[in-house]
Amino acid sequence: MAIKLRFRVNTKNLGWTPWVQSSGTAGNPADATDSILALEIKLDGSTTNTSITYAVNIKTPDFWTPLVSDGITAGFPDNPALEIDKIYMDLVNARDSILLYSVFVSPIQWTPWVVSSNTNSTSGVGIDGNPIQALRIILL
Repeated sequence: MAIKLRFRVNTKNLGWTPWVQSSGTAGNPADATDSILALEIKLDGSTTNTSITYAVNIKTPDFWTPLVSDGITAGFPDNPALEIDKIYMDLVNARDSILLYSVFVSPIQWTPWVVSSNTNSTSGVGIDGNPIQALRIILL
C-alpha cells in the first residue's frame, strides 16, 4: 500500500480546515487578515517506520515549538495572538519518497518549494515576522 499524506491547519478566521491530501492547499491565501495558528500532518498506509516530523515558529514572541509527528498539533489553535511565521518539516526513513512544501505569505505570495531536510538547518520556510496564510505539501 502506498503512503498517503494528509494535513490540515487552524486559522484565525476559519478554525480547523478540512483534511487535505498531498498536492492540496490548506489555509486561506485569499484573505490577508487570516493566518495559520496550528498545523497537523498524518501519513496513512505506511508499513515502515516512515514519518514526518514538523515544527512551527511563533511570530511573537519568536520561538520554535518542539518537533512533533503523527497528527500531533504544532502551534496554538486557541490563541489568535500566536501566529505562525515559519514551518519546518522533515520526511524520516522514506527511501523512495520526496517531501516538498511551500507557504503563502503576503506580500510575496507562494514561497519557492522546499525539499525536506534541505532547509539549511531548522530555519524552515517563511518570512520572519510575516504570518503564514496557507500551506501546500506534496509527497512524491
